[in-house]
Amino acid sequence: MDKVVHFEIPADDIERAKEFYKTCFGWKMQTDPKMGYTMVSTIEVDEKMRMPKEPGAINGGMFMPQADMPHPQIFINVKDIEKALKKVSAEGGQILRNKMPVGTMGFVANFKDTEGNVVGLWRTTGKGQLASSNPLPGSGFSAIKDHLSSDDESCSMVYDRRNNEH
Repeated sequence: MDKVVHFEIPADDIERAKEFYKTCFGWKMQTDPKMGYTMVSTIEVDEKMRMPKEPGAINGGMFMPQADMPHPQIFINVKDIEKALKKVSAEGGQILRNKMPVGTMGFVANFKDTEGNVVGLWRTTGKGQLASSNPLPGSGFSAIKDHLSSDDESCSMVYDRRNNEH
């Protein structure tokens, strides 16, 4: 059974949303203005791989809504993204973004299910660090840059949606 490993919440007012989730649930947030993305920590992570210490817990992110992704989104970890996308398509889902790298951390893809929900697929490479600072060609996403500090409480999967393209 494939597991949910990440979430993203769009917010029209990031500061207001950060305060809401911090006050209501005690979540920690760190915004990187250069990336236009806020990393959301709902649970402590190990320092080496930046993965949640507690089994079953996940961290996520927050961003300004995009036309094609105006609602919260979950990401499902799969063994083979291409195989999962073929299943999604065969069952009536619509592929929104094919497999693309996220630095050296892993790969991501997005689809719309039969009910119109946008869902992400994720596959970790196991290398544990993001190294690429170059935009991913034609994807509209770019990997996290090397400028993140060592005390950064970022989640393990972050990408920039500022130049969203199809």
